[in-house]
Amino acid sequence: EVRKGEIIFGPYGLYSLPLDDYPSPRLDDVPYVDMGADIEPSPGVAGAADRMITPKLSVGGEFKVYFGTVDEAVLQDFLDFHVPNLDEAEVTWRTVHFGVRARYFMQPEKRVNPFLHAGVGLYLSKLRAEFRQIRGSGSTNDFSRSESFTDPGVSFGPGALVRISKDTRLSVDAIFTNVFTAERNVRYLGLSLGLLFSVTPQ
Repeated sequence: EVRKGEIIFGPYGLYSLPLDDYPSPRLDDVPYVDMGADIEPSPGVAGAADRMITPKLSVGGEFKVYFGTVDEAVLQDFLDFHVPNLDEAEVTWRTVHFGVRARYFMQPEKRVNPFLHAGVGLYLSKLRAEFRQIRGSGSTNDFSRSESFTDPGVSFGPGALVRISKDTRLSVDAIFTNVFTAERNVRYLGLSLGLLFSVTPQ
């Protein structure tokens, strides 16, 4: 049973499935390196705390960090075609999210309690591309490019709390996120599993 006034908090493990291209580091001789669709599914970590306003409605805050890389074979094929003087490349990205959220619980009296999630927040992303040129003599020329973005975004999706004991629950959810970057909307599906604890202030 979820109780009014209860505070539910804990850590989450995340798995992100990108659905769109992400703005990418610029190269002087390439107008736009379109690589986001080839960002591989990536892990992440999160923490959240929610307060039950009623047995069916909670509000709270969340913090998430995602890490990712671009598929090396796809990136190399792209560079071979567009920038043939580059021999090796690696692109990595990190997104940090701070946000607030509300959750509506459908069966607060049940052991398995489905919910709907809605949230808003900021997404701070940094992409870094590292390149290597191998000269005829065998020497190398290494250089890099990076860009950072801070953009607003929204999230929504279903999930469920599963009661393990009176003050311990598992949380599973599938949250769709849309980040409003300057150049395009970036969408991804985030899957998470959390171990949550609860306290009820007196």
